[in-house]
Amino acid sequence: MPVPVKFPGVFVEELSGGVGGISGVETSVAAFIGRALRGPTDGDDVRAGEKGDIFSWGDYERVFGGLWRESAMSYAVRDFFDNGGRRAVIIRVFHADGPSRAMIRAGTVELVAASPGAWGNRLTVEIDHASGLEDPEMDGAFFNLTVRDTGTGIMERFTKVTLVENHVRSLDRVLEAESDLVRVRLGSMGGERPEATAGALVVESPVNDGAALEEADMIGKADAGTGLYGLNKVGLVNLVCVPPYLPGGEVDLSVLAAAARICVDRRAFLIIDAPVGWTSSDAATRGVGSICEALGENGRNAAVYFPWLCQPDPLRGGEVGVFPPCGAVAGVFARTDTVRGVWKAPAGVEAVLKGVGSLSVLVDDRENAVLNPLGVNCLRVLPRTGPVVWGSRTLRGADALGDSTWRYVPVRRLALYIEESVMRATRWAVFEPNDERLWERLRVDINAIFQGLFRQGAFAGSTATEAYFLRCDATTTTPADVAMGLVKVQVGFAPLKPAEFVVLEFQIVAGQA
Repeated sequence: MPVPVKFPGVFVEELSGGVGGISGVETSVAAFIGRALRGPTDGDDVRAGEKGDIFSWGDYERVFGGLWRESAMSYAVRDFFDNGGRRAVIIRVFHADGPSRAMIRAGTVELVAASPGAWGNRLTVEIDHASGLEDPEMDGAFFNLTVRDTGTGIMERFTKVTLVENHVRSLDRVLEAESDLVRVRLGSMGGERPEATAGALVVESPVNDGAALEEADMIGKADAGTGLYGLNKVGLVNLVCVPPYLPGGEVDLSVLAAAARICVDRRAFLIIDAPVGWTSSDAATRGVGSICEALGENGRNAAVYFPWLCQPDPLRGGEVGVFPPCGAVAGVFARTDTVRGVWKAPAGVEAVLKGVGSLSVLVDDRENAVLNPLGVNCLRVLPRTGPVVWGSRTLRGADALGDSTWRYVPVRRLALYIEESVMRATRWAVFEPNDERLWERLRVDINAIFQGLFRQGAFAGSTATEAYFLRCDATTTTPADVAMGLVKVQVGFAPLKPAEFVVLEFQIVAGQA
């Protein structure tokens, strides 16, 4: 706003530069979909869904219960953080098999576990009336509630609560806002204050952990935001992992296809576990075609990794078992992004799989030479290095498909990163006057991110002109576009492609001194 000038003198007015600038988005927020022991489910409200955002394995143990033999997802999340992951989003899918939430009755009020699962069977509740000074208008309606999870030792205490509905300290409101353990069952408020307990109240009827997940559970429903569609509740996701959920250690192709479609819509990348039935390189050679066919063009946002990992299982006394690789590979993605950048292939001698003793199938050079052109990324055990990721092709990267544009994982992920960053940082342009001044601001803003990437070595080319181009003017946005309310920006970049094949030429010169 102009400085008011009311007398002779020198005045200073601070003006905005008019350039919003672009901050690149995160590149390795990984979403995991599957079963868990406890915690918010895919059908919960927004607040509960926010608790699925975790930043360490300790967070997962606290919110979702840690390792569970029935949950391949739990092992995958552990491997993700062990290998460099920093942020994950957990979408817990629950298939009810009878009553799913433990219930404790305290007088007329019914308290239910905050999330389904047998963990709630260990809850106890105590009530006392030592609430200090009473509100005369409430006439002794206040009480204190203590809730314990005897399985973990967690205790919550809520003082001066009431069953009077719509009161600022009504029990349902307080528990909804503050408790991680219990909720008030709908319709059980409004009764008399419960009597003080002489001991702990326990669960009336034990519940179970639900049944094994099915195809419909995993795909979910778009309108309800369940299953894979729970990804639409997430603000930002870059990597998606669907660990095996079927009893045999498999994933339905229809679920992978649905996940790939959502990844294309959300500008995310799907990391696929090779089926556990691929017990040899020949099996992988025969089986990869069905995955490529199921995903089709959406395979440009997906990659498959073979074979499974051999690791000690803490739940079996350290006995070595086989586990899906998606979590560890996602961790390698995250570690590579942090150390080198999203444009660097998450593969090679730096892409060590930490916490992995060996692999379920040992792939040699001859077998790798067959699988790589088919778009199967091999995990290898290298001498003096150990297990590493040794491939970086998308499912559109098979030589037979001839899709050279999105053949490589880092090229596709860099494009997704640029798209997401530009989209989020140019929302200010919506409803601005569609003229040259807007186009110039967009050019300046978008050029900032390309210049930053160029300086970091993300593009091929020794000059900015060789590395990328950017156009937003009257040649890209015609008068007809302006009439329709459209602004068109054209960008292009020269990606750095991985050096898959390093060929050394030796020449021996004989007969010369």
